[in-house]
Amino acid sequence: MAGPAAVASPRIAACSDPSRFRAVLFDQRGAGRSQPARSREHNTIQHLIADMELVRTALGIERWLVVGGSWGATLGLAYAQAHPERVSGIVLRATFLGTRAELDWAFGKGLSTFHPGLYEDFLSILTPDERFTPLDAYFRRILDPDPAIHGPAARARHDTERVLSEARPGKNGSIWMMSIVAAGCPQRRLWRPIILRRSRFWRRANCWPGQGGLSLFRA
Repeated sequence: MAGPAAVASPRIAACSDPSRFRAVLFDQRGAGRSQPARSREHNTIQHLIADMELVRTALGIERWLVVGGSWGATLGLAYAQAHPERVSGIVLRATFLGTRAELDWAFGKGLSTFHPGLYEDFLSILTPDERFTPLDAYFRRILDPDPAIHGPAARARHDTERVLSEARPGKNGSIWMMSIVAAGCPQRRLWRPIILRRSRFWRRANCWPGQGGLSLFRA
């Protein structure tokens, strides 16, 4: 199990030894190949726990080892609390408990402290008033039914979390963040982590409308 946007794939199954384990992968409701696609209706953690029990009983599994990462770790812990008798053990990565304190740190104080450039980019789509409470503003925008409002907010939130999830130190201990400025949309960057072996700091800060651009920031 992983985040809601993650999809079960052979790459995930390859993490377990098929000679020792029977790997059961599934896309949680509303995600991947599960239906209804991208729906939040009847899609609570209680529903997801019940879905896991349906999968377990349908496959005739008495007890299983629950493996999850990020939101999958949250769901795995919640499932183990609800059905401890069905869990032989749990393996968690990128453990996230889903608390407001964790979110505030990840996208607020922690982000501005360790990745100030990325934090400024995270705020760039918000109005000056919204930037006082950016997380609440993002929630409102993402839940707005208008695609012109929830689309950019969802992509910006995704890009920020993706960088935080994938960036790793290079041999010299430095992390570089690469932002590709979308053509015609200079206020929104598509962030990706990149490891460089250069000692110089390169940055192209300006991008005229209609042009692409590249910015590199040392984390």
